[in-house]
Amino acid sequence: MTMQSLKALALSAALCAMGGLAACTPTQDTSKTAPASGDEAGAAAGEMTESEASTAGDDAESGMDAGHDGGMTDADADPDGAGEEPASEQEGMISSGQAEAPPELPTPDRPAATGINQMVPLSQAAESVPFQAYEPSFVPEGAMDDVIMLISPRTGDTNPALPAINMIYTIASHSTFRVYQSPAGDRPYPEGKETTDIVLGDTPAKLIRQGLTHVVAWEVGDVRLEVHSRDIDVALLQEIAAGLRPYGQADVGDEG
Repeated sequence: MTMQSLKALALSAALCAMGGLAACTPTQDTSKTAPASGDEAGAAAGEMTESEASTAGDDAESGMDAGHDGGMTDADADPDGAGEEPASEQEGMISSGQAEAPPELPTPDRPAATGINQMVPLSQAAESVPFQAYEPSFVPEGAMDDVIMLISPRTGDTNPALPAINMIYTIASHSTFRVYQSPAGDRPYPEGKETTDIVLGDTPAKLIRQGLTHVVAWEVGDVRLEVHSRDIDVALLQEIAAGLRPYGQADVGDEG
């Protein structure tokens, strides 16, 4: 070894002692791995086609929307509730008890009892019931008996309101009334919002208001008679009721 080499070695040892091991660690040559240009840097990061770039943009936008819609709740965005919509006027009235009551709904116009329904002629219905059947001697002009229904009890049914006859009349294709007949007995009259005592000839009766429907109800002998309508006025309804006669004794030709 020459004298010059020995001096270089001694100098290197002195530098190591002063700077620690880091000063003695060989440095890596990065010139072989670093990209030479911007294009090469893009290639090193991975090539992406135009289609992939478009999809990536959609995914990124979707991710932003998802983060906005699903990642943050309204409470997170507005923890103090300043962004809540004020209650509507109707909601405020309901909560304070000042809202108006809903309109009164009409009571369904249906027979008082249920059973086996059979459309029959009035003559057959009159022969099938244990009470005296009735029929109108007066009906408004243009009235027609569209349906005559015999309502029979089902097997084993002991309903005291059966059997019954339900006669439905139509007036000029838009108004209706019905005559409902059932056995007389110790049972209540149809329920209603208002009941008034009236007289049909010499017979006491009840005028019952059920929402939009009015009912005239009374008993004669062994039969309970009811005349129902929501379309015709109360005076005409009472006139029809007063004109009921035992079946076979009415002259229905006396129309008003």
